Amino acid sequence: MFQVAVFSDGTTIFSGESNVDSVGVYKLPNDPDLFQKIVELTDRYSFNSFRDNYGWSENEKVCKEQWTDNPSTILSLQLAGQVKSIHHYHGCRGFEREQELEQLEKQLNELLKLKDYIGT
Repeated sequence: MFQVAVFSDGTTIFSGESNVDSVGVYKLPNDPDLFQKIVELTDRYSFNSFRDNYGWSENEKVCKEQWTDNPSTILSLQLAGQVKSIHHYHGCRGFEREQELEQLEKQLNELLKLKDYIGT
């Protein structure tokens, strides 16, 4: 489990808690353009139009299939005083825009250069 916070000045903080190669808190190399790159990437994927939750829901059927014992990803973007978060349980399969969300998550990991911190 890990968290990454990217600030508008490019400061990036990685906090690895478990099941990662780097446990602890690390300040990643500063990239002044990183935050803007993230904003552009999320705009390309229409981040704000994703649902807030792709996972277990008693109220509505989002997933065509639900598998147990899978990890979750939570993406959260705070911009111009507004916050949008997406909870993606990876056992939720067959939902609308599933491939887009998975591609966005992959591209964010690549953009943040997390491979050395989280492992493969």
